[in-house]
Amino acid sequence: MTGTDEVIELVSAAGDGLPVRPPTPAADHDGLPPDDLRVLDAVPLRNPAPAEAVARSAGLDLPRVLTSLALLEVRGLVGERGTGWVRRARRA
Repeated sequence: MTGTDEVIELVSAAGDGLPVRPPTPAADHDGLPPDDLRVLDAVPLRNPAPAEAVARSAGLDLPRVLTSLALLEVRGLVGERGTGWVRRARRA
């Protein structure tokens, strides 16, 4: 033993005395249903993709993807650009 900190660590319950970390801020996509997350993951960052391509990439049918894209657009996570969809920059 090299000091009182080690003694306290040995006699304390596991996890006691650990520094408290501040909570992690919520991500923009936290709380999305699994299908919406799949759609979000399928939307490209730079080159717009038509909804049909997003549906193929996500493995979901087109009506479901269109519904998800609308929800994601309202949340500010994706946007239409030209003839396709792209992810929007993360909010800080």
